[in-house]
Amino acid sequence: MSFNSDKFYRYINSQRDQLFKLGVFDCFIFVSNWILLSSGKVYFEQFKGKYKTKKGWMGLIKREGYENLEDLLNKNFTKKNINLASRGDIVLLNGECLGLCDGAYSVFLDELDDYDYKHVATCECDGVYGL
Repeated sequence: MSFNSDKFYRYINSQRDQLFKLGVFDCFIFVSNWILLSSGKVYFEQFKGKYKTKKGWMGLIKREGYENLEDLLNKNFTKKNINLASRGDIVLLNGECLGLCDGAYSVFLDELDDYDYKHVATCECDGVYGL
């Protein structure tokens, strides 16, 4: 599957006006929707709308048999060397936040600013996962 940068940036721009709300539109759903759009594969639909807090989200992940978010990623995607990260890859930050790689920087939802993104150097992320 070849990467479609137009699709990636259209997706990023289309999500900018979404209000951050756990279980409705958060980092997990932001990334899950990108996976569906970019690959046509459905992941983690069983989680959407089923939690309202971080604690509830982590409990849901554990009930599904995962130790934590990193375990969930490791069991469903291919972990890559961070130096081989490419646009559209899934990135993990601080063990609890998902974003999308945009090259040298990765895009994450900003919980403090409901309608914006924060950009973090990809090399500072915990892990990178290919689709």
